[in-house]
Amino acid sequence: MGPLVLVEWVDSSRQEAGWTLFREWEIVPIMPCFSVGWLVHRDKDSVIVCSNVGDLDSPNAQGTCYMQIPQVAIRRLVRLGETRGKVPPQVKLPG
Repeated sequence: MGPLVLVEWVDSSRQEAGWTLFREWEIVPIMPCFSVGWLVHRDKDSVIVCSNVGDLDSPNAQGTCYMQIPQVAIRRLVRLGETRGKVPPQVKLPG
């Protein structure tokens, strides 16, 4: 498992739930999003952060709330301050 990070990214949006005339359609601003978690994976396509971890001092170390974010959506990735406690060297992802 990697460092604690903040990821600033942009999300896609659905403009309208129903039918809209083209002449009435409007562009909405892109919404910036922020995710915080431990960096568990990073490659050329995406990063995965895990927001919650537990049982780190045992072979049953685990996490929940994994978020995979495409690299093309990421505006910046910032490493946050030091984490305290024992952290396993790597988290094995399912699949």
